[in-house]
Amino acid sequence: MRIAIVGQKDFGKAALDAFLKRGDTVAGVFCAPEKPGEAADALREAAEQAGVPVFALPSLRVEEARQALQSLNVDIAILAFVLQFVPQDFATIPRHGTIQFHPSLLPRYRGPSSINWPIILGDTRTGLSIFRPVDGLDEGPVILQKETPIGPDETVGKVYFEGWCRDPEAQINWHTHVEQVYNLIRGCDPAPGAWTLFNQKRLQLYDARKHSARTFSQVKGRIGAITSIGEQSLSISAQGGQIEVFKLRYDGGKKLPAPQFCAESGLCLGTILGT
Repeated sequence: MRIAIVGQKDFGKAALDAFLKRGDTVAGVFCAPEKPGEAADALREAAEQAGVPVFALPSLRVEEARQALQSLNVDIAILAFVLQFVPQDFATIPRHGTIQFHPSLLPRYRGPSSINWPIILGDTRTGLSIFRPVDGLDEGPVILQKETPIGPDETVGKVYFEGWCRDPEAQINWHTHVEQVYNLIRGCDPAPGAWTLFNQKRLQLYDARKHSARTFSQVKGRIGAITSIGEQSLSISAQGGQIEVFKLRYDGGKKLPAPQFCAESGLCLGTILGT
């Protein structure tokens, strides 16, 4: 089958790799142009390495985009992690139209943060939907869905490989229940990284574990306080329990093991995070 892929990043690259491995002809790839200083797009790089023509257009609404797709003479177009609007006069050009891959069980979690939110909200299952896109946001008749369970300690990086949750949504409120704090951390791991404040700078938390307090005697420290620092991790008090953290990144620096970070930054027992 002759295919065009429209998308970006690792999700788009995964689609490209899968169709090439299957033996399909990928006639062209459409992706948004990278902004100055932005990391190289994984889909664009993979397409170029495979010798697939790349069309990095600022919009898919323009005649240039329609002409480019028509010139490829494809059977179908595949949308995979598309942040550009795809109009119907573009989507209907391939002989068999266009299908879109979306990393959630539609109609739940439309939009680009659909990878993160099932974990952040404590869902126990998520999946992939394939549908015929119309002009609404991730709307259209669903053709196929495949479910996958979300384990109680799985992060977004284990269920998928990337997310698009924004930094403001990843800020930790230590006064929410430990379950919600934990879900936020694993739903933002590895990206964008759930964060709190330490000395008025951003501190991101990774590789966490939850320890619920089952009795009042197990409740330790003030909310947001560092309650223990061990050989491999540190613990932070939240409503109803403790969050154990193994790795941290401070102010855009390198990700460090918890004991090393504490030794280098001066983070100590009793420190209140979030201020």
